[in-house]
Amino acid sequence: RLPDDYICYRPPDYAADVGPSPCLNNGYITFGCFNNLAKISGPAIALWAEILKQVPESRLLLKTMALASERARARLKSLFTDHGISEDQLLLEPGVPHRALFTEYGRVDIGLDPFPFSGGLTTIEALWMGVPVVTQIDERYWSRHTLSYLGPLGLDRLVTHSAHDYIECAVDLAENTEDLAQVRSALRYWMRACNTTSARRF
Repeated sequence: RLPDDYICYRPPDYAADVGPSPCLNNGYITFGCFNNLAKISGPAIALWAEILKQVPESRLLLKTMALASERARARLKSLFTDHGISEDQLLLEPGVPHRALFTEYGRVDIGLDPFPFSGGLTTIEALWMGVPVVTQIDERYWSRHTLSYLGPLGLDRLVTHSAHDYIECAVDLAENTEDLAQVRSALRYWMRACNTTSARRF
C-alpha cells in the first residue's frame, strides 16, 4: 500500500492561475460538479438539492459533455425540481475543451463529489484550481478516489460517511467564506508540497 494517494498528477502547463473565490463577487455560493453525467446518481441529486435549500441564493453548476443534449438537460432539471429546486439555481452546461475547462473552475466555490462513484481526474483538477471537494465514502474502491487525494492535503474534514454529514460539511463550508478563501489560495501550494505532484518521490 502506498503511504499517500495512489496516483501522481502532472498538471498541464496551460492550467489557469487560481483566482479569488467567485462568491466574493457574486454574493452567493456556487457549487459545482464537472463529472460524467452517468456518475450523478439519484441519491446524490437528493443531497445536492438539500444543500441548495440550506444555502440561500446558491447555485449548482454542472458541466459535462452529455449536457449538450437538450433532452439530458430537461431530464436533470426535472429531477431537481422534483426535490423543490428552482431552475434558476441550476446551471447545466455542455463540456468545453480541456484548456477552457480549467478556467471554468474560476466560477465554482465548492465541488460536490458524486457518489457512490467518486471523481478521479475531475477531483484532482478541481483541487489544482483551488476548489475544495466534499466527498462521501463507503468501503468500495470506487467511492474512495477523492478520499485518496484529500488525505495527503490534510483535508480529512471534507471526507464524510453519511448523507447527514455530507450536507452539513458542504453547508458549513459555504457559510464560512473566509475559510473558503484561505483554502482556495493554499490548495495548489499544498498539492505541490505533497506526493500528489512529486513524480520522483512517487
